[in-house]
Amino acid sequence: TLDGHLVTVPNAEMVNKPVRNISKRKYILRDTTLTITYDTSPDKVARAVEIIKAILKEHAAELDPMHPARVYFDGFGDWALNIRMLYWFQPPDRWKAHEFGEKINFGILQQFNDEGIDFAFPSQTVYVANDDKRQMALKMIGGAEK
Repeated sequence: TLDGHLVTVPNAEMVNKPVRNISKRKYILRDTTLTITYDTSPDKVARAVEIIKAILKEHAAELDPMHPARVYFDGFGDWALNIRMLYWFQPPDRWKAHEFGEKINFGILQQFNDEGIDFAFPSQTVYVANDDKRQMALKMIGGAEK
């Protein structure tokens, strides 16, 4: 393994299982979700998607031409707006793929900071009854207010 451990697998196991030979792959897929805060305006969400697409387009020569990079506003998570980013790096060299990913990440980080687009982190919002949007209604139960 990459961390230096020797792994042995009995032949009986090998004949009954699919084997993935990563030395024969043509590219390395990166499939990740970037999360931005829920208070991001729709225009800024669209801008975030544009930024990521533009950064990947600048580096298209390092990506598999048969699989163009994909970026989507993918959904509404529990605590963030999700942007999905997929790209297929080539050649399939693990360390070069990490270096490429770092370059992409720094580009996204810098441009998001420049545009005031905030990354989200796991959080919760607590709503207090009787705020401006949620007026508290009191009901009488058995003659006593609850």
